[in-house]
Amino acid sequence: MQVVAYNSWIQRVCPAPRRYLAQLVVRFGLKTGLDVGCGESSPLTPLRKNGFRSIGLDASPERLENARRRSEHDEYYCADILTFPLDSLPPVDVVVMSHVIEHLSREDGLRLLQVAERFARRLIYVETPRGFMEQLDCLQGDLLQEHRSGWFPWDFEARGYMVFGSGLGLLRPRHGRPSALPESLTRWTGRLAQAVVFRNPQWSSAIAAIQYRDEQGNIRTI
Repeated sequence: MQVVAYNSWIQRVCPAPRRYLAQLVVRFGLKTGLDVGCGESSPLTPLRKNGFRSIGLDASPERLENARRRSEHDEYYCADILTFPLDSLPPVDVVVMSHVIEHLSREDGLRLLQVAERFARRLIYVETPRGFMEQLDCLQGDLLQEHRSGWFPWDFEARGYMVFGSGLGLLRPRHGRPSALPESLTRWTGRLAQAVVFRNPQWSSAIAAIQYRDEQGNIRTI
């Protein structure tokens, strides 16, 4: 796949969970995906250039319409994943949930993982802040954006996920904001540290959890 080949050297220097996801999709020949809480920037969208088909699902009509205007997916559904009848859709190879689970209570977050694990045939990808990150001034009346729970690497590792880090947590210790350095310097320092943080999620500001199953349905480490 062109997008992965082009970024392969970048991934070695500055490994990113989303690029790793794309590489896994190509490596194992996965063809279909569902983005839960798809918003307006889906990690599945670049894969569509090479025949990958994706479905976008979001509880917000506005965000879903924005994704539609940007042609992020092939199909769109406005619904709550916990009540949406997933059996009305064909099974997919990949389920992506990027910054979704922290907007649910702990109980509902665990239910969401169970739903995704039943529906995905091969791979599940979850992005979330490491630990609880309080939302202060970015809600703008949208209660769907409120953070209700915090998640750590061991929450996913106990379920057979591999966990990777993104962003050096020391640089953004409160609410995702820079601690002492200017924003531009914070970003560059974070990029330099990413090669270490990727494999050490306990130092990261955000984590990405990946569960992979082989063709027989067995959870595998990759």
